[in-house]
Amino acid sequence: MDADGGGPKNLTNNCLDDYSPSWSPDSEHIVFSSDKARNLEIYVMDADGQNQQNLTKNPYDAAPEWFGPAFVVAPTGKKLMMWGWLK
Repeated sequence: MDADGGGPKNLTNNCLDDYSPSWSPDSEHIVFSSDKARNLEIYVMDADGQNQQNLTKNPYDAAPEWFGPAFVVAPTGKKLMMWGWLK
């Protein structure tokens, strides 16, 4: 969508089955969870929605997240929260 919130575009065409999107650090890709095959999996696609690829082949893979930099700056007066597991 545009910076002002206008012009939204559905990238996956499965809005009821796709969720938890996360932008890659270089803004070129988006990783997301999908239940479109009735088997929760993690997918990645180009930022324009093209070239969707299933990254996992196990049941119940969910909550993908790109690993960001070790140092993060939060706006003044705001809290920063991170959670998850590192492998």
